[in-house]
Amino acid sequence: MDIHQALNWRAIWPVLSTLPAAEPLSILDAGCGDGAWCRRIARLRPRWRIVGMDRDAARLRAATRIEQTEPLGNVRYVEGSFLTEIPGRFDVILSVASIHYAAAEGDGELALRHLAGALAPGGRLILLVPRCDVEQPVWRALPRPRGWSVFTPAGAEALVRGAGLQVRSVEGLYGSWCVLGKQLAMWAGGSAVRRVVSLPLQGLIRATAFDLLRDGGRPSYALRLVAEIP
Repeated sequence: MDIHQALNWRAIWPVLSTLPAAEPLSILDAGCGDGAWCRRIARLRPRWRIVGMDRDAARLRAATRIEQTEPLGNVRYVEGSFLTEIPGRFDVILSVASIHYAAAEGDGELALRHLAGALAPGGRLILLVPRCDVEQPVWRALPRPRGWSVFTPAGAEALVRGAGLQVRSVEGLYGSWCVLGKQLAMWAGGSAVRRVVSLPLQGLIRATAFDLLRDGGRPSYALRLVAEIP
């Protein structure tokens, strides 16, 4: 797991881990990619039923082959999009670094309505999205992550409320220390020498991550939003 995914996991798992482990909750990972998060959650919570959804059929086929080779029994995958009605109803919908693509095309409101419509009564939505780039802390000497202009804390909250959900929290994620780790990983790229140089500091940042969570009013790289059916 690279530093980007490691930090995202540290931001999201504490929210998921508060949910009852012994209940057969239904979880949708919307924008699941290769299914790595689905399988990790499925291992940690064998009584939960995990569904991974993505519009990339090739990645879903690869995820399905892994499940067929190393079956966990409580995870499956479906092809789908934020922009069409999502089949089924889920106790929790998780979307990590995915919905901003729809929002950047002007479809954020539609995507959130579809996610909200797929929540079961009392269901919970957990989003991790990149923050508007002008509100992100960056190290100027290093490669800058791709900028997105779609989500400010107030704007994200308004979109979620507009979808009929009650917002429980909006928090900033990743101050300048965590962002340094992300930018170092970008700087290292495919260079073996740069990886050797940067990995010790990346490891220290992963281990400490002292500015992982931040007040929404302070600059941060991303946002974590938790909402629920009122």
